[in-house]
Amino acid sequence: MRFAERTNWPREENALTLAIRRQRSLGPVLDLTVSNPTEVGLGFPGEALQVALHSALLHPYQPEPFGLPSARAAVSAYYRARGLVVPPERIAIVASTSEAYLALFRLLAEPGDEVLYPVPSYPLLEFLTDLSDLKLRPYPLGLVRDRWAMDPDELAAALSPQTRAMVQVGPNNPTGSCFDPAERAAFYGIAAERGLAVISDEVFLDYHPGTFLQHSFAQDHEALSFTLSGLSKVAALPHLKLSWLVVNGPEVLVAEAMARLELILDASLSVATPVQAALPELLPAAEKVQAGLRARIAQNWGQVAPLHPLPREGGWYTLVPVPEGLDEEVLAIRLVEEQQVLTHPGFFFDLAGGSTLVLSLIAEPAVFQTGVQRLAHLLGG
Repeated sequence: MRFAERTNWPREENALTLAIRRQRSLGPVLDLTVSNPTEVGLGFPGEALQVALHSALLHPYQPEPFGLPSARAAVSAYYRARGLVVPPERIAIVASTSEAYLALFRLLAEPGDEVLYPVPSYPLLEFLTDLSDLKLRPYPLGLVRDRWAMDPDELAAALSPQTRAMVQVGPNNPTGSCFDPAERAAFYGIAAERGLAVISDEVFLDYHPGTFLQHSFAQDHEALSFTLSGLSKVAALPHLKLSWLVVNGPEVLVAEAMARLELILDASLSVATPVQAALPELLPAAEKVQAGLRARIAQNWGQVAPLHPLPREGGWYTLVPVPEGLDEEVLAIRLVEEQQVLTHPGFFFDLAGGSTLVLSLIAEPAVFQTGVQRLAHLLGG
């Protein structure tokens, strides 16, 4: 029996994973990495969810490749409330941003082609490009005058003849950074000049203090672009499995992309009808959920100040520098074993230097405060 080489990923458990398993067998661990809002008391209100889904469960099945017209209109209204004009005809409903990435990789690239992505970043894209028989090429984000910045020259240097798309994540996970206007213009300019597609992952954009209109890529520019978001972060509903992508750019390219995407998405029809039918009620109600998340993020951000976190703009993660002479993985293991506190070492997100811990700002406040105090105690020792 033979399995595909593309799935031959390393599966050995690292030292931190083993330490966590041992500690959890002995007792509870304070998890400062939690990213699921439904686990920390910040999920969508149960009664409102029941009301939204009740009648939707009776909605007749309609196999629409781009999603129900009512669902696409609800996403259009979501953007309109944020100052953007996004016609429903430019929107496709998908089950997840991962599915959106896979559909776009199939649309844009042949096996062996390359996709540019920011580093540091969430490690999901490595698996998705592997599954698509594509290669990832990084472009760096670096700290420049107290903000994480993209250098257009470094971005251009990362390009190759095999590059087909460039990914930006705003706010980035885990740095929390967004492109400023100059970076945004350079990013689009390079894409248009080279004939490349732009993929903008904006799942955390509602958790950025700046204006949505200023940072969203869901508007027309000179390059073909695809903007991704979904209920997982927008409404704290990761278990309902509904996301979307928006197509923008020159009209001729948009029309061709939509025609090809229709066939790709029609092959799976993966989004359940009830959640699509409920979307017109779920998205407007998400505002209160977001308010709770923003309050939690602000509260925990205030607690982490004594650890001198690195600059962040938005999202719900923070980066804590490790003092010189300490290794982040060793420190993360010691935190688990000696303080029963779980953190992510920076190398999980391709943060260079071995000197950073990644914490989630949506952990329950009492857990977060105690965990930060224990981390400070260990660093002080």
